[in-house]
Amino acid sequence: MPKLAGYFFTGGAMSTGKLPKTYLEQLQILKNRGLGVTDEAGALHILEHHNYYRLSAYRFPLTEHDNPDRFLPGLRLMTCGRCIASTAGCASW
Repeated sequence: MPKLAGYFFTGGAMSTGKLPKTYLEQLQILKNRGLGVTDEAGALHILEHHNYYRLSAYRFPLTEHDNPDRFLPGLRLMTCGRCIASTAGCASW
């Protein structure tokens, strides 16, 4: 069974009426929005350990101005992953 994301610590689904996406489905969403992925295993690691929604918080300056659901041309997921990793210590402040 694929790993599902979007569950709270209690193990229950969020009450949005939508089923949580698997990490592979989340990765496909990012690819469909123009984010480059050269290392799929590394990309899944980022999603599993840093969270799709945390990544989404970093994406706004990295998207097209007229379409926030479309990443800038040439942007790679590993670049976003490095941004998250470099600021990971800030979350504990």
